[in-house]
This record gives sequence, C-alpha cells and structure tokens, in this order.
Amino acid sequence: MNNCVHFGNCSGCDLLDLNYKSSLEIKKEYLEKILNYNNILLFPSKKEIYYRSKVQLPFGIKKGKYESILTLGLHSRDYSNIIDLKECYIQDKDLTEISFLIRDFFREKKISSFTPKNQDGILRYLVLRKSNFNSQVLICIVTAFNYEFKKELIQELVLKLKLSFGQEKIAGILQNINFNENSMVFGKKFKTLLGNNFYKEKILGSIFHIKIETFVQINHEVAEIIYKFVKDHLNENSNVLELFSGIGTLSLFIRDKINSLTSVELNNESVKSSILAMKKNDKQKIQFFSEDANSFIKKNKSKFDTLIVDPPRMGLGRELSHNILILNPKKIIYISCDPITLNDDLEILEKKYKLKNITAFDMFPFTKHIETVSILEAN
Repeated sequence: MNNCVHFGNCSGCDLLDLNYKSSLEIKKEYLEKILNYNNILLFPSKKEIYYRSKVQLPFGIKKGKYESILTLGLHSRDYSNIIDLKECYIQDKDLTEISFLIRDFFREKKISSFTPKNQDGILRYLVLRKSNFNSQVLICIVTAFNYEFKKELIQELVLKLKLSFGQEKIAGILQNINFNENSMVFGKKFKTLLGNNFYKEKILGSIFHIKIETFVQINHEVAEIIYKFVKDHLNENSNVLELFSGIGTLSLFIRDKINSLTSVELNNESVKSSILAMKKNDKQKIQFFSEDANSFIKKNKSKFDTLIVDPPRMGLGRELSHNILILNPKKIIYISCDPITLNDDLEILEKKYKLKNITAFDMFPFTKHIETVSILEAN
C-alpha cells in the first residue's frame, strides 16, 4: 500500500490504497466479467511504482493570501481543479522532480497559467518523456498562444536543470502552441527551443527516435513482454498485416521470424519514424503505409494470412471489424488497452473466428487500465 497525499482526490490512480497483489486480483476479476472469459493469465509489471516514462501535466491556478499561485499536477477526480502535485507513485521519479523545478521556475518568473474562461494567461501543459535507454528527458511546454520565450529565460531554465539533474539529462526543450478550445493536449505547431526534438529509445535491440507527440507505451518492460508474446504466437511462414503500427516498435521486432510484413499507420510522422528506424537498425524490408486502416484493407483483400491490430482506446469499431471479416485472415492477434471496446469488437469477430486465448498484462499498475492480447483463429 502506498500512502500518497493526493489519493482519493487525484484522478491519476484508482487502486493505490491496495497492495499490488490485491490490485491484480481486482483487475483479473473485472476482465473476466467484462469479457465473459475465465482463467485469464495476468502478467504483473516488473515495476509496481514509478513506471510511467511519459507525463502530461496541466497547469492551473490556486488563490494565495495575496496573489494567485501557479499550480502543476493532475485533474481532481471531479475535474473541478488542478491538484498541485507534491508526490506521485506512478510516474518516473526524475519526471516528478523535473516538473517541480519547472513549475517553481515559472512561478518565480511570474508566467501565468492559461484560463479558458477569461482566455488569458500562457501555460497550458507540461509534457515530459524519459528514455529507458540513456535516461535523457525531452521537455515540452504547451502554451495557449504563440508566446515568445526569451532566449535568456530558456538558458536560465536549462542551467537550473543541468545543475540539478546533470549535464546530459536534457535531450531537448520544445514549445507547442495550442489554440484549441477542446481537451487535446497538443496543437499543430511545435518549436524547438533547445537541443533536439526527439530522444533515443532502445526497444528489444532496435534504436528509435521518439518525438514528444509519438505514441510509445509508457511502461517499457511490460511493452517488451507483450511484443515477445506476440512474436511467440506468429507462424514462421506467415504473411502479416499490422494495423495501427505506430513507429514500428513491434514491426522491427517480429520481422525476422515471418515471411512478409506490411505495417499500416495513419500518422505520417510515425511512418517516417518507422522507416528511419528500419534503415538505422538494418532490418529486413518492411512495407510501411501511411493510410487509414479501413481504406487500406478494402484495397488489399487476399494477401495476408495473419492480422495484428493495436487500436487506440476506442477499439476497432463496427466498420473496421466487419472489413476484417471480409479480409479473412487465418489468425488475428488483437492488442487492446480497453476491455469494453475489445468486447464489442469480439462480438463481431467471433461470427467468423474462435477466440483461442486472452492474456492480460499490467501495463498501468494501481490504475483501472489493463492491456490484453487476444488470439483468434478462423473457424
């Protein structure tokens, strides 16, 4: 049991008041109930706490005795305010300490938080990512307007960071300008204020250039366990189609086992990262396509005997699930981060496929979230 001062008020954790074993039992029971599937094997996380390699923290305001004070943390459970973070048991310790330093620096410089109601202020989010490979941290300050940070101010911030965390700790500092009135963290425009706009990560032997907005699993060790599990369930002579392939982390790892691999990802920047990683790591040729999953499989119906899908939390959806039935691969490996949308998709897929196995992986300890891999084979 971890006694965080914010537990019960903060929206970050759901199960922190339990010991780890009990939290796993609750997740397993929840999965089996939602999916109507018994005896699900659940792999625990190697790191029970301090496992998040990425954080995105909103800035806020609290009323002091004489003036408003800049806050930085997480939303309260009812989303009525931003909790000014004092500690966190799930995010990497370095990221927590760096967020404290940056918050205090902006407080000192009187740079204000954006307030949607009044449409004034500057700071919206602080996004941090840390490399498991070399421990470097990439920093992004999200502002509501195209605010010009003075060069001297950034240099002063960098000096403070280097004095506290070491000369080589910071991969780069970015600014993102987000004019949007929705809940999206990032706007379209990025500026590099210092260093690189990426950090290097090593995943199962391959080096990747990770940008601040790129999707990569936040629990490095569990992600590698999942990729090994997927590879173990591939036939050596299979021709594989991978949908929602991201930056190709799984693609590069499985390529040497199978006959052919085609990876499809809508985000063009992620596809560029995939191609760069393939070339830098001297992997066998993989065909990468930047395209919507539905439109791709409508044009490519008979080439693949195995399908791997790793959709976002919203799942495949009805249209894509039905198009997969038309595609008719012999095997489907479905990586899911939401058992509710997974269950909806399985109801459609099981019209033609038999669910052979569901295995769970605790990617997000002490939260309600859980990752699963389902294996389906044609009837």
